[in-house]
Amino acid sequence: MKVRQRQIEVLLDQQGEPASFSWPGQREVVAEIIDKWWEGGRWWAGEGEMIVYRLLTRRGGLYEIHFHSGEGTWWLDRVFD
Repeated sequence: MKVRQRQIEVLLDQQGEPASFSWPGQREVVAEIIDKWWEGGRWWAGEGEMIVYRLLTRRGGLYEIHFHSGEGTWWLDRVFD
């Protein structure tokens, strides 16, 4: 497993779930949402809630990404080998 903290662009499907995600030089299309959960931020630091997704891509990659509601940004967290 590789830990990556990289901001990414995410395209959502009609249900509001990730359909694809990208960063410069790389684009991944989501084949399946394996898991989804919510994590609370440090409220005393003004951090918002995060929605975390574990995704399988069409190329067979397994990724973990999250949406940071306080910032309105998407992040790539982990790439599983």
